[in-house]
Order: sequence, then structure tokens, then C-alpha cells
Amino acid sequence: IEPAKRERKANYGVDAYYKDVMNEKIVARNSTPKPLKQPVIYDFQFYPKKLWKLLERENLAYQKSVGYRVEAEINSDEEKLAPAKISELQSKIQNSQPLTPEEVAEKDQYLTQGFSNWTRKEFNQFLKNMEKYGKDDMTNVALDIETKSFEEVQVYCDVFW
Repeated sequence: IEPAKRERKANYGVDAYYKDVMNEKIVARNSTPKPLKQPVIYDFQFYPKKLWKLLERENLAYQKSVGYRVEAEINSDEEKLAPAKISELQSKIQNSQPLTPEEVAEKDQYLTQGFSNWTRKEFNQFLKNMEKYGKDDMTNVALDIETKSFEEVQVYCDVFW
């Protein structure tokens, strides 16, 4: 009796194998397109109010260009969007126009006018110091905000009040 002959492992072409496996038909998902990349701005950074409107118009025009459809989504704070609200949002998207070059330049100018270097932590420190020292004692208010100079705090205070 002889031992069985050794069978060698067959080398399969990985590309050929996965070509068949991955060739399944991909089911199209009904997902929303990625939102437009816009700058992150907060209310405590005191950007002009017109900037918020320009960013909203730009976002609506982008949604129109990608063919976004408003659906009745279940949100955490609302049960479902009402049909009237859905049609209102959809009509806003359909009636939107892209920003003109003048408006884009205006938007870029507005983005330079805010306090983009102020964080929420610094804003909260500013508020606590205003409660503690009052709005007339800017030297102590500025001393307790370690990341900002006196001049930066003074300019921010002028806009704040």
C-alpha cells in the first residue's frame, strides 16, 4: 500500500474570482446627495446676517442642481414633515437661482468680516467674565481669556454690545 499522492494547491487568479463575485447588480439606494461643503459659522462669531441668507441660497441652488427631492423624514423633534411644509421646501429648491459672481464676491467679503478665530470656549469665558467683572472692566475680562489679547477682546466686546 502506497501513501496517497499529494495534491498541490491550485493557485486561483484573485482578480478572476472577485470579478465574478463583485459582478452582482448593485441596487440603487434612495439616498440624499452629499451636502454642499460650506464654511462652518456660528452665531457668536458675529458674521453679517446677509451671509446666512447667501449661504442658504447657495445651498438651495446646489440641491436643485443635484435633483434633491424633499421627503417626509422622521426627525427627532418632529414626527413627520407636513405635506404643506414639504411642498414649500420643494418649491424653494425649484425656484432657487445660483449666486451671481457679484454675490459670490460679496459672500467671500462677508466671510472675512466675522470673528472666525473665536471658539465657543472663548465665547463662554467672555460671557462669564462679563458677568463677573461687568462690561466696563475690560482689562480683567481680557486677562481671564488666556488665548486672546486685550485688543482682540476689546474689538469683540464692541461688536457684542
